Amino acid sequence: MLMRVDGCTGGIGPAGRDVVDGWQLLSLSSDQYMVVTLRDGDRESATPGDYLVTRDESASSAAALPLAAALVWFPDTTGWAGTPSGSTPSWPTFRQMPGWVRLLAGTAVDRSALVLMLATSTRAIDDACRASRGTPLPPGQDPALLATPDRVAFCAVTAQILVPTAAGCAR
Repeated sequence: MLMRVDGCTGGIGPAGRDVVDGWQLLSLSSDQYMVVTLRDGDRESATPGDYLVTRDESASSAAALPLAAALVWFPDTTGWAGTPSGSTPSWPTFRQMPGWVRLLAGTAVDRSALVLMLATSTRAIDDACRASRGTPLPPGQDPALLATPDRVAFCAVTAQILVPTAAGCAR
């Protein structure tokens, strides 16, 4: 599966044929809209700006509609939490915390990475940020080798993309 973030002006149309999920986000710091889409595909079908999803996990509130999101961009996945899959010591903590809907991570051809965290509230995101600072690293993990985010955007989820199906549109 491939993940992509594109800017938009505020309205989203129907999803393309290969889109399987997506969200319109409004940055809380810049009032800019973004659309995050997930579509069928692999590294060979990726285009510039696509991230190959290496981690897709449901969390404690998986059945809830997300109302808040955090996008975290990493310039390089070398040493990214010690694994190529984008797993961090914080992920098990996030999955169990109230209000977390879904966690996705992906890597691009240029070795950059994107993490999308979907939650039911900005409070859930704040709580997770505080919890992650207190999560110990695995034995032998050198904190100096961990990648540092290049950019972080905290967002409101303003719409979920409706994906056309034979029976109508699915959430």
